[in-house]
Amino acid sequence: MLQILVHVVFFLHLTTAREQRWSLVALVFSVVIIALLVGLSLWIMYYVHANMLGCEIGSNCDGRRAPHKKDPEQTTRGQPGG
Repeated sequence: MLQILVHVVFFLHLTTAREQRWSLVALVFSVVIIALLVGLSLWIMYYVHANMLGCEIGSNCDGRRAPHKKDPEQTTRGQPGG
């Protein structure tokens, strides 16, 4: 982080001076857009990965499929009164 700050101040000459205001606004806008692109891309990839594995979001999804729940109608078929 310190290296980024040094580059911005000493090489790009961005300061809080009045003449540099628009350059600073453009830099902040660029950083926000890049952060959104990276963050939302990771979020989308996580949810696509979880949905393709068939596990619930937030559970410990280690790649194994969860056992299927038995159909209640199938458990009562063939039993007396069912």
